[in-house]
Amino acid sequence: MQTYWSGIWSGQSGSSTGGMRPTSNPHRGRVHGVWVGLIVCGMIWVIVGETAGWGQAVDTNPPPSPTYVQKRSGLPNLARIILEAQAQAKAGTGHSARIVFLGGSATKPLRPEQEKNAWPGLLAGEIRRAIPGAAFGVFNHGLARSDSTLGACRTQTDVVQHYMPLALAVVEFAIDDADLPEARVVAAMEGIVRQIRSAHPYAEIVFVYAFSPQVGQAAAAQPSSAASGSGSPGMVSAWSGSAGSASPGAVGSGNGSADGQSAAKPALPPSIAWHERVAEHYGIPSVNVAQLVADQIAAGKLKPEEYSQDGLFPTEKGHQLFLQAFQALLEELKQSAPLAQQPGEKRRHLLPPPMSSLPLEKARLVSYEQAAIEPGWRIGQENPVEEFHYTSAVGRFRHLLTADQPGPTVTFRFYGSLVGIFGVLGPDSGDLEYSLDGGPWQLLRWFRPEHGGQFRPQAAILADGLDPNPLHELKLRVPDQTLTGSQGRSARIGYFLLDGRPELEDPYRGLSPLERIDAIYKTMEPVRYTPPADRWKYIPRTIQKLQQGPELRIVMLGDSIVADTASSQYELLLERLWPKCKITKIVSVRGSTGCWWYKEENRVESYVLRHKPDLVMIGGISQRDDVESIREVIRQVRAKAPETELMLITPVFGAQMDPKTGRNWSPQFDPAGQDYRARLYRLAEEEKVEFLDMTAPWGEYIRSSDKCRGYFMRDPVHANQRGAQILGRILEIYFSPKSGSPDPKP
Repeated sequence: MQTYWSGIWSGQSGSSTGGMRPTSNPHRGRVHGVWVGLIVCGMIWVIVGETAGWGQAVDTNPPPSPTYVQKRSGLPNLARIILEAQAQAKAGTGHSARIVFLGGSATKPLRPEQEKNAWPGLLAGEIRRAIPGAAFGVFNHGLARSDSTLGACRTQTDVVQHYMPLALAVVEFAIDDADLPEARVVAAMEGIVRQIRSAHPYAEIVFVYAFSPQVGQAAAAQPSSAASGSGSPGMVSAWSGSAGSASPGAVGSGNGSADGQSAAKPALPPSIAWHERVAEHYGIPSVNVAQLVADQIAAGKLKPEEYSQDGLFPTEKGHQLFLQAFQALLEELKQSAPLAQQPGEKRRHLLPPPMSSLPLEKARLVSYEQAAIEPGWRIGQENPVEEFHYTSAVGRFRHLLTADQPGPTVTFRFYGSLVGIFGVLGPDSGDLEYSLDGGPWQLLRWFRPEHGGQFRPQAAILADGLDPNPLHELKLRVPDQTLTGSQGRSARIGYFLLDGRPELEDPYRGLSPLERIDAIYKTMEPVRYTPPADRWKYIPRTIQKLQQGPELRIVMLGDSIVADTASSQYELLLERLWPKCKITKIVSVRGSTGCWWYKEENRVESYVLRHKPDLVMIGGISQRDDVESIREVIRQVRAKAPETELMLITPVFGAQMDPKTGRNWSPQFDPAGQDYRARLYRLAEEEKVEFLDMTAPWGEYIRSSDKCRGYFMRDPVHANQRGAQILGRILEIYFSPKSGSPDPKP
């Protein structure tokens, strides 16, 4: 029997390794040998009887339409959330909804060109077809080799925190949880659910179980009682593909063997069983792709290598099988979608008491900047990982803490039950040493030669099950030795993994707003910028109010980049320069929006004129290079408030090329050119409004810094508090008295 099923894998009888297709995946050697265990296990499921779920695929009278879905509470809010958010987006009162995929190796393709045919995008397309006219954003935050513990730590940044309302979170970690202990998996999956439900109580969640040989091998190695966990109701139907009548906790309820003795029941793979316990407890639908694939392999309809050539990452055909497994949920969604277009209320998902004593509901990523860092470690360094390999709501690692010399330590003090690190491995990486709560130094086997010389994200849990009440202290350092096979001993750390909180959440707590921005700026290199000699020529009344007071009212119009500029609190800096003037700042912005939107439907009245501004600043990265729409807004303002002055500001951050690494980036522009800055400059001259080229001093600051661009950003688009200070200090210098610029340092 074993030889026959090995032949399914290899394409011939004999060894299971014969005839395997070559692959560049470094994990192939780790997993290919265990395919045999799964197929043999599949064969066992075939012969134990017709009520043993895996055997149904080869039954002489199979059910007409097997389902691989446990619907539980279903997806009652999905269509309504999407359609309500869509209506709000069209009305300008909100944003479209989003669907997020949080998963591991089966969710994230190996290469960017595979993304369009991967199951997350395909499923999103089917949801759009099920809800006619639906529009929503899709975010694939899969990360290869990410288990649910790392997933729980990523949930806040990758799922919870976002300006777009959450409609659906699809969670897939079963294959990457196969080697973890039950308690950790259940606590992590609960943590993911409880974080999402606490922040988005109407959003839907679906668990997905992908196929891998490890999952099947684990099931074959354990008796059913060990793999079925605590036996929550619905487990049998989840594994058998039907809403069976088995008692809670049963994995199969066969009628016995041919000789009248009770046949052994197949074990539910442990990681899937543990996920199912959580799904049952919280009423979450689950989709068992693993069973579908194993059924088809056992029935001779699918070869293992047709699903995956390395046992982890699905092929194009494998991705199609995910859609097949989802059909029951999609059909229900299609049938219920018309009801969502009628008046009605969404159902709030309540949180029952947790199953775990310490569910990872406080899990998060904590920046390395929360640690005490000794000289010898370098902050704000470039991330060498291709962004495709780790995309999240906060983007890849924006910047890294690095070191390659032994001795200097990093000390992280925290309250919590679990702590670890999340960073980057590469061909020059080494191991790390760590000490917890003053204990002896321990070696962390951090280097992984199987990464094949590529840079990849890597996480490690250093301590689990800690008492969350006392203060803990974790120390890290680079060991003395350079490992065989490595080109160095470099350490690259992006985040600490923590279920809890750092000792000091906000180092600037207790400071006044002005003291706070000065303290942030004190940690930075100063902004050096010489404004043009002819500045202020189109804003004389603004300068007069700054000089004489009593008040200057500024409306800032644009998108989230304009909001970031406003968050610098530059008005406090100007009030320090011009003490007679009180500055009232009105931030009048809408995400991803420019004057092409503000000019319509009398929006200039509500966003600008009703605030009675003395000065209107127009900027951002969302103008679509449409200077004529900006011209229209200028004229609408002047038609009703001719005394109002205006300033046009060129783009910063956002989609701009990285000034540090972009070879073609230049601080200068040709005033007669056709690029956006040139055309905006000419518009300013034609309409006689002030023009501030913020792109140049911002880019020169980034280029000259010893920190990477990401050090000044909170996500792939927006400035963090340091980045905002760059913008605020540029405005401070621009509006400073002409007799001399202010001291770069307050």
